[in-house]
Amino acid sequence: MTEFTVLIVDDEEGIRESLAGIFEDEGYVVLTAGSGEETLRVLKDQSPDVILLDVWLKGMDGIQTLKEIKDQNPDLPVIMISGHGNIELAVKATRTGAYDFLEKPLSLERVLLVARRALEKRTLEMENRALRENLAKKWKLIGTSQKIKQLREQLAGSSSGKEDL
Repeated sequence: MTEFTVLIVDDEEGIRESLAGIFEDEGYVVLTAGSGEETLRVLKDQSPDVILLDVWLKGMDGIQTLKEIKDQNPDLPVIMISGHGNIELAVKATRTGAYDFLEKPLSLERVLLVARRALEKRTLEMENRALRENLAKKWKLIGTSQKIKQLREQLAGSSSGKEDL
C-alpha cells in the first residue's frame, strides 16, 4: 500500500487519538489538529491526502474551515464528521465541497472505507489529469480548415481549455 497521510481535525482529543490509532494501524501517516485555525496552519507545512474534519469546532467551525481548505486546494478530499448532524448540514457540507458526511458515533469500518474511496477517487483524478496533459503534449492538430478549427474548439471544451491542440 502506498503511504497516505490523513489529517484528523476534532476538538475532542479522545476522538483524535482514537481515529489516529486506527489509521496508524492501517499504515497511514497521521496528522492531527484541534481547531480550524490549527488545520490551516498545518496545511501550510504539510500536504495530507485526505482530511477528516469535525463540523463543530471552537472558533472557526468545520464548514468555514472546509471553505478555506477548498479555496486553497480544491482537489483535497475532506470527509466531514459530526455528532449532531442533520440532512441540511450534510447537504451544506457536500455543496461546499466535502467528499462525504459521517455521523458520530463513527463506525470505524465505514470511516476507513470512505477514506479509502476518497483516496482512490483522488488518485484516479490525478492520473486522469496527467494522462490528459500528456496526451495534449503528445498530439497536436495541424491545419487551418474550418473543420480543423471546429475540432479544436470541441477538444478545447472537453479537455479543460487546452487551446494549443
